[in-house]
Amino acid sequence: MLVPLDESIYRLTWPAHEQKYPAGSPAFDPSPEFVVFGVATEYCVRLAVDGLLRRGRRVSIVTDAVRSLNHRKGQQILESLESCGARLITSEEALKLVGVSPTGRKKLSVD
Repeated sequence: MLVPLDESIYRLTWPAHEQKYPAGSPAFDPSPEFVVFGVATEYCVRLAVDGLLRRGRRVSIVTDAVRSLNHRKGQQILESLESCGARLITSEEALKLVGVSPTGRKKLSVD
């Protein structure tokens, strides 16, 4: 669980999805994008992405940072998740989303 450094700014309630952040604070994003990667595509990745999409969240899957047990089945799952609204991106694109250069040498400006 994230514990804010200054509790006078942030009010933490339970469950975690009820956290309250003042608009304009660095931690506040009314519509965050979730970036998903990992193994195995058929299980953990599919279920995480499906759950986020069902909750109306924006989701990106890092295609070069996921692996499946069965390549063909993994491709079908990615295509299905994309048709449901997930965005397929590369690790380079994911790094740019968080303002990091793919070489790791310097921060990029994030608009």
